[in-house]
Amino acid sequence: MKGKLVLSAVLGVVALALSIYVSSFSLMYGQSLINVSTIYSYSLIISLLLLFASMVMLTYAYSGKVDLLKTLLYPFAIISLLFSIFYPTLLVYKLISFALSLSLFQLGFKKARLSAMFFVLDFFLSVFFIYSYLSFHSIFSLFGLGISIFSIILTNKGNLKLWSVLMAIGIPLIMFGVQISPFLINYEYVGGGALLTAISLVPQRKKRSPFNKAIEMLNKGNIKGSIEIIKKNRNKMSKLELAKFSCELISKGNCEFTNFVYDDKELLNLVVNSNCSINPLLRCLVSGLKAKEFQEVSKLVIKKNKFDEVKQVSDLPNFPPDWLFLIAREFNEIGEREKYLEYLKKACQKNVNQACVELNATSSFKKVSLSNWDPAAWKNEEIYGYKVIDVIGTGGTGYVLKSYKSGGYYALKIPTLSMVSNVVDMLGESAKLSELSDRSNYIVKLFGVYADKNDINEILSGNAEVYLKRPPVIAMELMEGGSSEDLRKVTNLVNSDYWKLIIYSIVAKIADALSIVHSEGYVHCDVKPQNILFSEKLPPYGLEAFNKIKNNLAKPKLADLGSAVRDGSKPNSYTPYYAPLEQVNSLYFGGIRKTADIYALGATAFKLLTGEPLNSKEMIDSMLKFEKTRDTALLSPSLYSSRDYSLLNGVVEPKVIEFIKSMTSPDPNSRPTAERVRDFFTSITY
Repeated sequence: MKGKLVLSAVLGVVALALSIYVSSFSLMYGQSLINVSTIYSYSLIISLLLLFASMVMLTYAYSGKVDLLKTLLYPFAIISLLFSIFYPTLLVYKLISFALSLSLFQLGFKKARLSAMFFVLDFFLSVFFIYSYLSFHSIFSLFGLGISIFSIILTNKGNLKLWSVLMAIGIPLIMFGVQISPFLINYEYVGGGALLTAISLVPQRKKRSPFNKAIEMLNKGNIKGSIEIIKKNRNKMSKLELAKFSCELISKGNCEFTNFVYDDKELLNLVVNSNCSINPLLRCLVSGLKAKEFQEVSKLVIKKNKFDEVKQVSDLPNFPPDWLFLIAREFNEIGEREKYLEYLKKACQKNVNQACVELNATSSFKKVSLSNWDPAAWKNEEIYGYKVIDVIGTGGTGYVLKSYKSGGYYALKIPTLSMVSNVVDMLGESAKLSELSDRSNYIVKLFGVYADKNDINEILSGNAEVYLKRPPVIAMELMEGGSSEDLRKVTNLVNSDYWKLIIYSIVAKIADALSIVHSEGYVHCDVKPQNILFSEKLPPYGLEAFNKIKNNLAKPKLADLGSAVRDGSKPNSYTPYYAPLEQVNSLYFGGIRKTADIYALGATAFKLLTGEPLNSKEMIDSMLKFEKTRDTALLSPSLYSSRDYSLLNGVVEPKVIEFIKSMTSPDPNSRPTAERVRDFFTSITY
């Protein structure tokens, strides 16, 4: 279908250009148009036929169907315009032809367009024709004046009346009845022209709109008749009129007819979004015991913060108790905790067992213990304005929760008890880290860090209630596409020809993120597959997954910016499978360097490509022993020789193996910068 429209447009433009050329040539060099036997006149007829054909094709290309009105009018309009430009004749005839072309063009418009331009042109044409008639008494000038006035009338097409065209006859008739020199007036012509002009100015009697008819019938008590009018004329009414009628209908409180609004989801949404009261409709649903319908309507009302409407109905003596529980659930969905608890209590007091069970599970009744902490205790809690929905991750350093706030979803990271004090160290850096996360498309956005030293002291002293309600929190962008670690579990992807290209692309983009982090003097300290998250889930097919990453439709992002510290300081943690030996040493003695992130990224690439960790068992055992003894001899550089790079053979190209070796070099000074890593993997990927 699209191809046909394009072809029609092309052919239409070609035919239009050809017809204009032929007709212009005929008018410029042809003989008198009365002599139809000449080749020039035949060419003019041919050009007219070409114009008809071009209009058929162009109107079809524009709207998908042939516009007969434009097809008939526009060829003559174009010929008239060309006549006024090219045909060698008197100026008055040229301008009559030009005025005619303006009228024909406007007749083809369904609505008034370019009205100001047409009005100005027609005004000056009218002035010219009046001057021409008064000077030369040419009847053709009056003919041109009539056409110009008709064109002026068309500029106000929206208010055009059938008898408005009488003005195009009346004013020229007045002019015909007046002679300047000697001054004479023919009262018959002037009177007739004045009468026609006066008739053209008679206003059209306004018809009552279907909306006004419907409202009038509604107010007279004929509700059924008013609804029928709305049904028949709905397409002619604005949304504002539909909303006003629906509000009026509901206000009558006649439950027999309120279904008309409820059954039509568009009308229902218009009413809920308006300022009128939805209370009568809710009362009708209560009296009819329509639970499902009430739940749907109340959900819309609650989302629009019309809480009083719900309260007025729920306080009715005949309000079903179990519906109170449904209302509570709706408040819970939008994060209105106080209202949620209020309606839970109301329902429980009226012996709704399910409400009592849920009420006992809320924070006021939870029995929590720090000795055996269950992160599920945070579900349904509100922490710093974020309503916790679910636990989506648990690790050695913290818990990740899915939350809701102000119409959006976020991830909250809450540190484990052993790590809570580390968040306080971040408070001074939180603004800078948040700004830093905004500078890269490949860093998970950091929205805020929330922590209070007094609360942390309470938590460390064993106060579980504080850990439940006011834990230290890092609020981040919610990434629901999984991690790069998860990709290793998708057999189709790992076995595809595009797997290594997918990894190269991921490494290039994370290196780009690290270049931003390092440029501001920070070290991430925990680069690993679990901290590379995707903005959306990747398809399980190699080419599709690669294209999504390549085109940034599924962005890999570096997560856990909360682990970042200043270059040269002490890191808060490390992951033995990916950290270099010097990072473990800096954990206690300081001196962390940006090169530690390059090592971790190289180890991450190794793991994703081979499925095995780069750091050997000997290295990991030595790291763990060092933590207990602080004996730096345990972190001997000779341990690096226990790593096995042979797993990369046959998986990637030799130059990639060598580059990963340089990234994970025992000598930190030999490792490339993040920018160089980005450029290398970009060059071999795309």
